[in-house]
Amino acid sequence: MHCIDFMIPTAMAFHSLSQLFFLLLLPPFVVSQTSNITLGSHLVAFKDSPSWKSPSGEFAFGFYQLQNQEQFLLAIWFDQIPDKTTIWYANGDNPAAEGSRVELTVGGKLQLTSPNGQILWKATFMDDGTAYPVDGAAYAAFLDTGNFVLVGKNLSYAWESFKNPADTLLPTQELPLGGMLSSRQTRSNYSRGRFQLRLLPDGNLVLNTISLPKANAYAAYYISGTFDEHNSANSGYRVVFNESGYIYIVRRNGQIFNLTTGEIVPLQDYYYRATLDFDGIFREYAYPKPKRTGIIDQSWAIVWNIPPDICNAVNGNPPTGDFNEGLGSCGFNSYCKIDSNARPSCECLPGFNFSDPNNKFNGCIQDRIQECNLGPSKVEDLYDMHELPNTFWPTSANFEWTPSNEDECRQSCLYDCQCVVAVLREGGCSKKKLPLTNGMVTNRFNGKAFVKVARSINASSFPRPEGPGPQKKDQSSVIRVGSFLLGGSAFINFLLITAGSILAIWSCNKKRKPDQISSTLESNPRPFTYQDLEEATDGFKEELGRGAFGVVYKGVLRYAHSTIIPIAVKKLDRLMQEGEKEFKAEVNAIAKTHHKNLVSLIGFCEEGLHRLLVYEFMSNGTLASLLYGDCRPEWKSRTKMAFEIARGLVYLHEECSRPIIHCDVARSNASNFLNPKGSRVLQLQKKDQSTPILVRSFLLGGSAFINFLLIIAISILAIWSCNKKQKPSQMSSLLESNLQSFTYQDLEEATDGFKEELGRGSFGIVYKGVLHPPHSTICIAVKKLDKITQEGEKEFKTEVNAIAKTLHKNLVRLIGFCEEGPHKLLSRTQMAFEIARGLVYLHEECSIPIIHCDIKPQNILLDDSFIPRISDFGLAKLLMSNQTRTTTAIRGTKGYVAAEWFRNMPITTKVDVYSYGVMLLEIICCRKNYEEERENEEEAILTDWVYDCYKERRLDKVVENDEEAINDMTKVERLVMVAIWCIQEDPSLRPSMRKVTHMLEGVVQVPMPPCPTPFTSLC
Repeated sequence: MHCIDFMIPTAMAFHSLSQLFFLLLLPPFVVSQTSNITLGSHLVAFKDSPSWKSPSGEFAFGFYQLQNQEQFLLAIWFDQIPDKTTIWYANGDNPAAEGSRVELTVGGKLQLTSPNGQILWKATFMDDGTAYPVDGAAYAAFLDTGNFVLVGKNLSYAWESFKNPADTLLPTQELPLGGMLSSRQTRSNYSRGRFQLRLLPDGNLVLNTISLPKANAYAAYYISGTFDEHNSANSGYRVVFNESGYIYIVRRNGQIFNLTTGEIVPLQDYYYRATLDFDGIFREYAYPKPKRTGIIDQSWAIVWNIPPDICNAVNGNPPTGDFNEGLGSCGFNSYCKIDSNARPSCECLPGFNFSDPNNKFNGCIQDRIQECNLGPSKVEDLYDMHELPNTFWPTSANFEWTPSNEDECRQSCLYDCQCVVAVLREGGCSKKKLPLTNGMVTNRFNGKAFVKVARSINASSFPRPEGPGPQKKDQSSVIRVGSFLLGGSAFINFLLITAGSILAIWSCNKKRKPDQISSTLESNPRPFTYQDLEEATDGFKEELGRGAFGVVYKGVLRYAHSTIIPIAVKKLDRLMQEGEKEFKAEVNAIAKTHHKNLVSLIGFCEEGLHRLLVYEFMSNGTLASLLYGDCRPEWKSRTKMAFEIARGLVYLHEECSRPIIHCDVARSNASNFLNPKGSRVLQLQKKDQSTPILVRSFLLGGSAFINFLLIIAISILAIWSCNKKQKPSQMSSLLESNLQSFTYQDLEEATDGFKEELGRGSFGIVYKGVLHPPHSTICIAVKKLDKITQEGEKEFKTEVNAIAKTLHKNLVRLIGFCEEGPHKLLSRTQMAFEIARGLVYLHEECSIPIIHCDIKPQNILLDDSFIPRISDFGLAKLLMSNQTRTTTAIRGTKGYVAAEWFRNMPITTKVDVYSYGVMLLEIICCRKNYEEERENEEEAILTDWVYDCYKERRLDKVVENDEEAINDMTKVERLVMVAIWCIQEDPSLRPSMRKVTHMLEGVVQVPMPPCPTPFTSLC
């Protein structure tokens, strides 16, 4: 459809203009028949409540009940057709409850109030951009045109519904410069939708999408072209829906730009309306009047509409060429296509469902999060590539290359964890990640999309076991008796052995219960029993938070002399391979790190199926609770926190002898990427009730006998394991780096009777020795205190405690000790700096360098002085002293995970740098890295929004309402630049955590960072 521009013939033009001028001179009550409403009149909302009618009875003003709800709109509707189509409504965003009241007050105000008297809406007029309530009206009038007006004392219109439209225009109604129609959400949801029709001040009529709820306009998807920058007389200045049913734009020079292209029949025989529908299309409708045509139970017929193909207009080829903004016509993760009725239809990708089943224009969500820790064969078993012809998403490109064939395009997306859709077109392949926007189906595309879809597992596809044939009756009775005897005997044995096993294990545990913590080893991890920690936490009562694999509870340890130590106990909630691995990783990692910006490990429990970790309690909670809470921390506090976290990561990455990658510098747990392995368990089939007794007898007896053998084996194993764990001289494989308690005999044998002297200290002599743990030999130096005086005892405790608290590649490492009888509130900026220092320690200063892999606000704890401590090493990766990189399955939290995790690249300490960069932006802005409910959609993803603000030199927006930060914009800019360097997609461009601390301190100049995502469409 193309709109045409033409000149009205001279005679017709003068006739039309003179006729219009004559009508304007007449008083309002002469132009149209009216029904007057006097002051003090009111209506009350209830089912089938009365309304005010126009003189002809064709229109009604009153309460319109919403479908299947006890809520009402104050509205105007066609009253003589079955579906009572609304043409104006006042309170779409705030429906009224039953019992609400609309009243023309004695003071001349028209207002809607709730049953408790709260004003929900009132008639207003605009003056210099400010809305003022209309008062002093003499009466209200309802015209036969459908216009409801308030008439002033001078008989002029003080307010009229035609000047305050909702989503519809009627014949004789006009839209002035600045006038607007706004769509509703859905057919039955009258709250504000995502589409607008506006007559701009330059004279162009446009259709555009908006962001909700702020209503910021995106690029137009229809433009009338009625603006002339060279001659304003050629520009439009009003839209007219005339009494004949035609809609056109009137230019200032009198020319008309016609919008109507369909056939118009006599107005007296049809109702007409022009509506901006919830799907974003502006349509003119016609409906035969039953009284005039005799046609009953008809529907609204479309006369014409713009645009003719909204899928292509919004998503594929908008007039401005700028289709990267907004959600498209159908929202996230969906695609738009035109159905057989020329209406847009929104569809979800395979493996997705509508986020709101009642609003298909609101986007889709994924049924199952993709797993990323899978090998190629596992990926092929779990996922298929589903083909969608002629479907594409012009935005959201993750990576593009040419040339490519269909197989390469499919395979590349299948093995790429971030890829959800691959689009093949003209020999080029484009991989796309979530969220997808502006999707559409069009024959003009001439390509195809491949969607990664998780395969479903159907239990019915597995064969049922075949049952045995029928047995003879005389055999069944014998077998029944035999099986009962065998089963009964086995059951009695089962009870006896179970009781014996419980008694043996209880006795074993009782003997194993550790003594009170030695005053000597105040700082070393202590083994606890499960009962100790259950009592300390009052039955795991008060939950503090959740880590990667478990829940953290608050507890208290009580020692002699009324000493009370608050603790935080992390309890692994599922003991599977990953949980066991995480437990060992976390104990080993934290036992090898001591830094003021790292949380300290007090002890652990490894008893049966129970795995628990005991940390020092941080009284001020997590950094996340501080940043995201109602009370925003000071700007200086935030910058200090960022620096301290960076120091912690530097320690992990560079200062440990085996570098450690944290792997989850983030704010949520790793379940976004790692789905439980047990999620696809098949349902057990019910047994056929006709199975012969013989089979059941053998199964019962055999099962009982097998259980009997298993219980004996388990009992022997439990007792053997118990006895094995009681041996004090064995070094636990779990705590490789923790201090071991030796007997004097152990060390006497290791040094061959203290034979070879290495040197002498202030209180003792050092001897050379050798330990022989399984499969290895370790050379050691044993310092023996030669005089047990008060000073010697004090020095012994001092040395053990001091060295136990320091692990550094340039410090000697303490392996163990013997004490046997006579032989024994800071600012945000400061927080950021402290965290950075903690990471410096982990990366560079540890004797065993650590990559944390889970840096996020929830893993930063704050002590009494608000000093940040890096915690939760469950996903940490330890490096060898000569290692700088490693390979491992993906770990971490969505939103904080660096791109190299998804590209099968080696992992370095730079993954912690990336996570720290995201968290640094959260510290600066005091918000989460992704907030779907943000009023402005461009602000949803923090990293993208901050970079846009930096690029536009509008960093004041990221610290809006933070006066302290606004007064220190130089530091804000420096911190933002540091963060952008940290979140570079290319790990080689990211600085080390040590350099991050230098940039935060201002020791080195921060260069201008490049776009962090050069491989995506953001740059």
